[in-house]
Amino acid sequence: MVNPAITLGALSLRQWTLNQSGYDGQISFSGGTGTYGNLSVTGLPHGLSYVLSGNTLDLIGTPIQTGTFTLAVSLQDSTGSLGSRSYKLTINPLLALLPRTLPYGTPGYSYGQALAASGGTGPDSFAVIQGKLPPGLTLNSAAAPAQRQTHGHRHVHLYRHRHRRDRRNCKPHLHSPHRPLLLGLGRLLLKWIHCLSRVLRWRLTPPIH
Repeated sequence: MVNPAITLGALSLRQWTLNQSGYDGQISFSGGTGTYGNLSVTGLPHGLSYVLSGNTLDLIGTPIQTGTFTLAVSLQDSTGSLGSRSYKLTINPLLALLPRTLPYGTPGYSYGQALAASGGTGPDSFAVIQGKLPPGLTLNSAAAPAQRQTHGHRHVHLYRHRHRRDRRNCKPHLHSPHRPLLLGLGRLLLKWIHCLSRVLRWRLTPPIH
C-alpha cells in the first residue's frame, strides 16, 4: 500500500493584534506514513510558540511585534518523506481612535465630526462605553466603509451636536450661548466705524476752488 504524500492545510487564523493574548492558529497535516516528526517552524513573531499534537500544529501565545511574517513549516513521516508549506501571518498594531479631542460646537448650529479608527483586527463596532452622549448628539456607525482596511482608517460620524464632548471623560462642555450675539454686535460696530470715518474724511477735506 502506497500512502499519499504529506499535505499541510491552511493556517486557521492569519491575523491578530499586537499584545492581544489568546492567539491560537492551527495547521492540520494529512498523508504520509506512520507518525510525524522532525518538525521545523521558522519566521514566527516574538511571543508566539508552537506545539505538535497528533496531526495538528498549534501556534499559540501573545505576539509582541507587528508586521506581516512569512512562516515556513516542514515535517517528515516515519519513512523520511518531507512535507512543507509557507504561510503569511499578520500582526496588526493596537486599535486607535482619532481625534482624541473633539472640536467645539455651538448651540443651535449643526455639527458633524468623523472619528477614524486604525489598527486592530477584524470588523469594528463603535459604542459609547463610558458616560453617555449629550442631548442632540448621535453616533452614526452606518457611515463607516463596508470593508475594513487593516492599516487604513475606518470612520464613524457624530452629528447634530449641540455641545462639546470630550471622548476621554465623556463630560459635555457647553459653548458660550452669547457667541452669535457678540459676533453680530462686532460686525455692526465695524460698519458704524467705517461710516464714521467716511464722514470725518469728507468734513476734513478742504473744498476745491
